[in-house]
Amino acid sequence: MVKTMAEPKTARRHTRPAHGRCPALVLACLAAGLLAVSCVSTAPRAMAPVLRPRSGDAFRAIVQSHRGPILAVFTSTACPGCRLLEAGLDDLADDCAGLATVVQADLGCVDGVIVEYDLVKLPTSIVLRDGREVARRTGAAPGFLMKAFVEEALRRPRQ
Repeated sequence: MVKTMAEPKTARRHTRPAHGRCPALVLACLAAGLLAVSCVSTAPRAMAPVLRPRSGDAFRAIVQSHRGPILAVFTSTACPGCRLLEAGLDDLADDCAGLATVVQADLGCVDGVIVEYDLVKLPTSIVLRDGREVARRTGAAPGFLMKAFVEEALRRPRQ
């Protein structure tokens, strides 16, 4: 086919690669943990629950009565980073099953813990062992980094 007129520059369309996705975008999503690639069975499995206390007393009761390590994640509904972290908490709880129990404390519901745990920035994640703070991290992070944070905190010797 022979073209007789050149197509104006403004009418040109940018086309995507033939496979339909930009490779850089796919790689960026994989690195951010937004896309999951699995070679394991896709059958549904039991998820470890995220405990979400509705009062300061309920939070304190969980911390005092729980036998194993706890990852306490302090969030607020008004915080964009907190909402980002909350989106992956169920998966994080599943990944940390047998390692630590994940407890999400929304500061709008859980009163009094701001002063108790000296919370300055949100989201704040604290690893507790026997009710005592072992490690602290502020800011949102992907699940694999949060799991590594918990593992590293629990490797430290007991005080």
